[in-house]
Order: sequence, then structure tokens, then C-alpha cells
Amino acid sequence: MQKIDSHIQNMGKMSKASKLAIQLVQAKSVKPETSAHFFSVLEAAMSSPTSCHQPFVRANYLALFTVTQDIAEVKFV
Repeated sequence: MQKIDSHIQNMGKMSKASKLAIQLVQAKSVKPETSAHFFSVLEAAMSSPTSCHQPFVRANYLALFTVTQDIAEVKFV
């Protein structure tokens, strides 16, 4: 997850990194012991307040945070 963390901040690599993060969530690989690392990936994704508005990565941000929200709602409801 550390590589995803560093790559997700790079607009050129954001698409691939976000897809890998989504795959981790969908594979149920984010466990309580790795949740802090995954949260750092989300923090890194939002490190630039303007990057999520870029048209070429907007869909990636939406997909990443939608999947994350869906899993959070399942665990905490």
C-alpha cells in the first residue's frame, strides 16, 4: 500500500494507483490491521485540493471514494 500511497499523488499514475486501491477493497484485503495504511492512501489522494477536479482523473476519485464509502457503510451500519 505504500507504493499506492506514493503513486496516487502523481497525476500520471493516479488512475492505475486508484484502480489498485479499489481492487484491494473489492478483494476484502483491507483489514483492521491494514486500515491505517489504506487511510493514508485516501489522505494522499486528497493531498492536493484541486487535483480531484481534473477531468482526466475525476472518475478515478469518484470510484475510489464510492467504493470506500460503500465498504464503510457495510462495516458500521
